[in-house]
Amino acid sequence: IVPGIDFTNDPLLQGRLFSYTDTQISRLGGPNFHEIPINRPTCPYHNFQRDGMHRMDIDTNPANYEPNSINDNWPRETPPAPKRGGFESYQERVDGNKIRERSPSFGEYYAHPRLFWLSQTPIEQQHIIDAFSFELGKVARAYIRERVVDQLAHIDVTLAQGVAHNLGFALTHEQTQIAPPPDVNGLKKDPALSLYAVPDGDVKGRVVAILLNDKVTAADLLTILQALKAKGVHATLLYSRRGEVPAAAGSSLTS
Repeated sequence: IVPGIDFTNDPLLQGRLFSYTDTQISRLGGPNFHEIPINRPTCPYHNFQRDGMHRMDIDTNPANYEPNSINDNWPRETPPAPKRGGFESYQERVDGNKIRERSPSFGEYYAHPRLFWLSQTPIEQQHIIDAFSFELGKVARAYIRERVVDQLAHIDVTLAQGVAHNLGFALTHEQTQIAPPPDVNGLKKDPALSLYAVPDGDVKGRVVAILLNDKVTAADLLTILQALKAKGVHATLLYSRRGEVPAAAGSSLTS
């Protein structure tokens, strides 16, 4: 933004700021429209995007996110004008100071993840632990794995301990004593966030797979399919190969 020009307080016009980006993407064919030579601004435009259509720059930094601990925390947002020349809104008096900051409530990072975690059934919680362990197992730097687990400890110690165990280390005493975040609107858990914690046991809308072998009987399978259909469950037949499945009593099924 040119010095002396600022964004309006009008919510409708502020919304136009977002539509301009959508327009550029649709007209010019990709998110890197600012790198097309004929469209490139005189002042360099930087973001964390990598690759994609119209990409002209070659990134040498190993990180495309911030904060990071592997490149001296660069790249990152340019500080305001008095320090490095970055954009800063004029602090016009409205009903408070117009500043480029969020309310303190945006600083609560762990309450909602904890609500989600506590709302899962034990099976789902184990799936979450396994998923974190699988993905973090691909991270080459051990200290980054440990830092991610430290974030998990702020959500729930049990979650962090499960992931740490799979990655080959243990939580520190301080991490096991981290106070849990506050409840979300008085809720500790909500079954609506779980795929399996249905209070009334309703299975309507579920999809199940039925594994077939060469000894299946069409009559028995039909009974199962009718029972599932009555409950609103969708069934899919799975077999080791496509085509007809030989069934007992000379019948056949199609997988």
